[in-house]
Amino acid sequence: MHCDFVVFDLETTGLSSRFDEIIQIAATRLGQGGVVTAEVFATFVRPEASIPSFITGVTGISNRDVADAPPVAAALAAFSDFVGDAVLIAHNGQRFDAKFLTAACEQQQLNSRPVALIDSIHFSKRLFGTTRGTDHRKRRVSRKKNIFFEVLRRSIPTDTTLFKPLIFGGFRPATVNLSSARSREANGPGP
Repeated sequence: MHCDFVVFDLETTGLSSRFDEIIQIAATRLGQGGVVTAEVFATFVRPEASIPSFITGVTGISNRDVADAPPVAAALAAFSDFVGDAVLIAHNGQRFDAKFLTAACEQQQLNSRPVALIDSIHFSKRLFGTTRGTDHRKRRVSRKKNIFFEVLRRSIPTDTTLFKPLIFGGFRPATVNLSSARSREANGPGP
């Protein structure tokens, strides 16, 4: 049996999953040879509040970019459809991305389902150490000649029978609640 993985990242209007909103969801599927370039998911998300100029400076995403984007409920449903039964991978995913996904599902009163989540920050800490001052931010880690991402890619099992807690360096996958709504339901009743 084949085990699917989806690497994803969120952009948000701030750091608080309680008060800030998702403004972009981007993801790609990983296969046996690495990234499956034909299977990419990317959408802006229209927040209820304006995007602060500081966030536009950090993310490059402006209010103009999200003006015609789907609302969060529709974006989450589409992302859930893309993910399917895959295991999610996100850098700092347990402390950031998972909290935003869960909060958005709760705030929108969406039915949700548990999805396995692997936080790649654990790989970074294992590879580069945890000494005070070690920087594990995505941009810093990705500059380290893609060594980290090559190790991550090679660590991914191609068979679910290999998917045991120790396969990922002793880190047990967590779970995140992701919308279980179908895309059509999030967009309202059909014609």
